[in-house]
Amino acid sequence: MEFVDLSLEKPASLSPGQTVAEALALFAKKKVRSAPVLGPDNTLTGVFSLRHLMKNLLPVSVVLDNGLQMPVTAAPGMDRRLLKLRPVAVETLMETHPPLVTPDMPPWEIVALMVREGRPLAVVDDMETRRYRGFVTEMAVIAALSSGD
Repeated sequence: MEFVDLSLEKPASLSPGQTVAEALALFAKKKVRSAPVLGPDNTLTGVFSLRHLMKNLLPVSVVLDNGLQMPVTAAPGMDRRLLKLRPVAVETLMETHPPLVTPDMPPWEIVALMVREGRPLAVVDDMETRRYRGFVTEMAVIAALSSGD
């Protein structure tokens, strides 16, 4: 059995066309902060998280000709911006190139990537097909390393 298989978790997933509102309902029900976005044949197309949503609530800035940056809000308030984002498909806000690991990666490489990214990592069969297998979390890695297998 490979190291990744010992520490694999399969959280609830989203499809690219599901809305932000549907994602928020899923997150509340499952008590999670992110979910894989899966396309045909269980292909990982991205990851949608509360972090990505929150980034879209912040004001954007523009750089003027003189190099000065000025914040410009996309909507009068974050509450209104959230209302506008609720019907939007998660594929428009998701991270399309999340950090990925494969089952054949050595444990030290997975741990190093996890430390660098500071979050659970998506596991795919291989980088080319991106067929989704699950997520590997920090606690699952610790448990797998502690089992001595």
